[in-house]
Amino acid sequence: MKLLKCSLFLFFIVSTVSASLAQPNIAVDSTRWRDEDIYTGDASHTIPPYNWIGGGFVAGGLFADLSSLNKNIAQPFIHQDLPSTVVMFGGQGFIPFPWVKNLVIGGVGMSGRSQVCCVPDTASTGQPVMRTLRYSVGYGGISLDYALPVNISRCHILAGMEFGLGEVSIYAKQAYDRPSFDIGAEFDQPSVNITHTYSASMFVYKPQITFEWAPLSFMMFKASVAYQGSSVSSWKADEDVELGTTDKLGSINGSGLMVNAGIYLGFFQ
Repeated sequence: MKLLKCSLFLFFIVSTVSASLAQPNIAVDSTRWRDEDIYTGDASHTIPPYNWIGGGFVAGGLFADLSSLNKNIAQPFIHQDLPSTVVMFGGQGFIPFPWVKNLVIGGVGMSGRSQVCCVPDTASTGQPVMRTLRYSVGYGGISLDYALPVNISRCHILAGMEFGLGEVSIYAKQAYDRPSFDIGAEFDQPSVNITHTYSASMFVYKPQITFEWAPLSFMMFKASVAYQGSSVSSWKADEDVELGTTDKLGSINGSGLMVNAGIYLGFFQ
């Protein structure tokens, strides 16, 4: 019995020493708020890089400031305001930028217009006429977006910027129904049938936030909120006719808050 007690006591001592020697030597950094990453590694490696490629159709609305246009042109010409919401349509394609992780580069083009058509009026000659006024804006350019490191299944959030060149234009028409066509009567004689287009080139810059969701590996939906800024050049009439003082056109541009939504096809793994 005494021998058994001595053996059990010796076994207990050996087991205790062995267990203490087997403990890992892990240094705990007391300056960290949380030290879980000492055991799990860098959590950033669990978020895959952006590698979606695609292209598709985009539609949206530009909430343009048309107060100057309505005051100086629409009210005197058609006696009412143009709608400030410009419906925009276009397309976009994009690929990951190969040398910068999560940077996306693409091409984009959009255009739209706000119009009031066929307003009955009377010309200075007393002839009944119909008047139409249209505001148009369009551009094409490149997009640069950065996919934020947000780990959401089948979704991405991107912050980016678009840069483009385009045109803003105003189309004004006054006409009446002709009994017959005569090219001389159209141009060589005084006529109440008049059409003019006033246009200016513009540079577009558009910071934006985009949300992407791909329910299928080949189909993706996108929604964006942006501010479209623009810098407009000098105005011309009928493509290339110089205008004199254009104070009443000076505040008209292609700027405004913009929302977009689109459907894309591609590779969205």
